Amino acid sequence: MSKAIITVIFSLIVFGLLFLVKKDFDKFLVLKSGKEVAVVVTDIPVTCKISNKTLLAYFEFLCNGNRYTKNLKGAYCSSILVGGKLKLKTNEKETIFLFLDENISPNLYALSVLIVVMVLCYFKIIKTY
Repeated sequence: MSKAIITVIFSLIVFGLLFLVKKDFDKFLVLKSGKEVAVVVTDIPVTCKISNKTLLAYFEFLCNGNRYTKNLKGAYCSSILVGGKLKLKTNEKETIFLFLDENISPNLYALSVLIVVMVLCYFKIIKTY
């Protein structure tokens, strides 16, 4: 393979990883400085009992008159009930909703390390050509 092809491949991979880091960093900012909102659960179309790898559990809720959905996992599976109220954190545009104790830091760390590893691998491979 030529250096140009290797550069294109590694660039695409790193840009994809940067996109994922940006997405998780936005969630991190919501956790740190987002506003708390009280929401009402309106439906749980897919419960944790019937979910699988391709069909994820989620619930629907109302926030400020708008209907949204959020994935369910872990301890929240048994604690969220239709008609129940809970607090979530959101951003100004209400495009991201997170549980108050949701932890996304491991994702950020893993993606950051993966980017560094990819860049180091790229320079190691290019050096051998």
